[in-house]
Amino acid sequence: MAQPSSKPSRGEQTRQQILEAALRVLASQGYRALTHRAIAKEAGVSLSLTTYHFKDLEALLHDAFAYYKQNVLNEFEGRWQSLHGEFLQPAIVEAKLSGDRTALVTLLVNYMTDFIESDLLERSEGVAVEMTFHFDLHLEEEQRNFAYELCNRLYPRMHDFYLEMGSDDPATDAHLLLDVAHFLRFRRLAVPQMLSREDVHLRLHRLLSSQLVSG
Repeated sequence: MAQPSSKPSRGEQTRQQILEAALRVLASQGYRALTHRAIAKEAGVSLSLTTYHFKDLEALLHDAFAYYKQNVLNEFEGRWQSLHGEFLQPAIVEAKLSGDRTALVTLLVNYMTDFIESDLLERSEGVAVEMTFHFDLHLEEEQRNFAYELCNRLYPRMHDFYLEMGSDDPATDAHLLLDVAHFLRFRRLAVPQMLSREDVHLRLHRLLSSQLVSG
């Protein structure tokens, strides 16, 4: 008996093609340029197909970001497991045994700086999409909440990290680190001439040192 195919149907492929095209238009031209005609042109499909799959632009925008968000979260899980299992947890154990957290801070700063740079090199369109959803006040509140949830995908783990390190306010420490990291990430994309990789490294090092070493 033949096994059912896991390959998406033609309709599903077209729908995904339209969602990815919408994200590219959003990243390169902004929210105001998002029309069925512009998306159809970017996707290389007929205008009727975009209106067939999505009743209106709000539905298309909602599904496009939900699609983007899920892909990012799936990728993030793999990255986090690698970081925590191979590097972070051994560094935490060593810091507790030695009483010296400087190596732990260096590990975190280097990792976060590299992560921001690789994101901008490999996923610049995605970062631009996140900026649009995060800051464009013309969007619906639900859509802006998508961006907030995505930006805070690391919060539960960072909260647990600060709790393990003995922070007296792990919630604020975790939010502060994530807020600074995302601000640096967005600014590096928007005005790279005003913020170098070295600047990112220095600012993260200053913050983490004040939280984990000097506090």
